[in-house]
Amino acid sequence: MLTQTGKAVAPDAFDYRGLFSVGQMAPRLDGSQGPYVNFDNAASTPPLKAVEAAVQAFMPWYSSVHRGNGFKSRLATHAYERARQITLGFVGADPRTHVCIFGKNTTEATNKLARRFPFRSGRDVVLVSMMEHHSNDLPYRPMAKVIHVQLLPTGELDEADFDTSWPHMPARSRWWPSLAPAMSAATSTLVTAWQKRRTPPAPKS
Repeated sequence: MLTQTGKAVAPDAFDYRGLFSVGQMAPRLDGSQGPYVNFDNAASTPPLKAVEAAVQAFMPWYSSVHRGNGFKSRLATHAYERARQITLGFVGADPRTHVCIFGKNTTEATNKLARRFPFRSGRDVVLVSMMEHHSNDLPYRPMAKVIHVQLLPTGELDEADFDTSWPHMPARSRWWPSLAPAMSAATSTLVTAWQKRRTPPAPKS
């Protein structure tokens, strides 16, 4: 299989670049132009083409949410609440007992989670890998004990350290502390991905 640049990749590899609005030509120092490579992925990344198209399609109906009585406002409110329902269904949450809270960006959403999750100071633990951005580390420190999982020299997660980082606790009971991993599935900084789905070792009885 060939990518958009003509380079061969493994047959089972998927070229995700076609899903994003990328590939713009940018000027070089010598005056020529070449395809732009975005190394600035952080809070702002190239949008998915499907998302960009959906936003543009809805723009003629854009209006105030939850504070208008006109047709556009009602339609925008319906779309907003429908997005909550779709998100809850995607993660398998029960809308009778769970609520979806949207954030303006990932950093704000992480701050909301850290402040509103019922952490018990001195008992609960959050596992954070050393590849995380500080915005996925600092918000948890005042709320719970933060344990940092190390990386391998290749920049990948040290899964052996991940396993040993889980405290050896008694069997689950109502006093069993919460233990929450807060780790990105991939990082643009180190250009690596933690692809395996892992579960923690069972607590000792």
